[in-house]
Amino acid sequence: KRTPTSYDSETSFYLKTMFFQIYSTQKKLTKTQRLEVQRKTGLNSRKVTYWFSNHKRRSKEALKIYHDTIRASGGQVSNYQEFIMWRRSKGLPEHVSGAEIAAFKLSKSQNEQNEQ
Repeated sequence: KRTPTSYDSETSFYLKTMFFQIYSTQKKLTKTQRLEVQRKTGLNSRKVTYWFSNHKRRSKEALKIYHDTIRASGGQVSNYQEFIMWRRSKGLPEHVSGAEIAAFKLSKSQNEQNEQ
């Protein structure tokens, strides 16, 4: 069995920042962006590609919450760091929790049903 790969907190924060920045406006990491992430983190191409691919798969709902927060914030939130600060100011944890994702999904499905 393979053990999970952990990166130091600075690298993890940078990867998450880039993830939300990139995937808030596009569907894929470009070669130029990947090279920039490699340069800043020292990770090889394969690790960067797999990290973004896995994170995208695991974080679909968190990304939707991020998008909704940007729209609802009235200009207060425009990037990942502001998203974290906004969450802290609302008494929320930095990272979107499983319970929050479940509530988000329930809210979205109820809104869809109300629109029908």
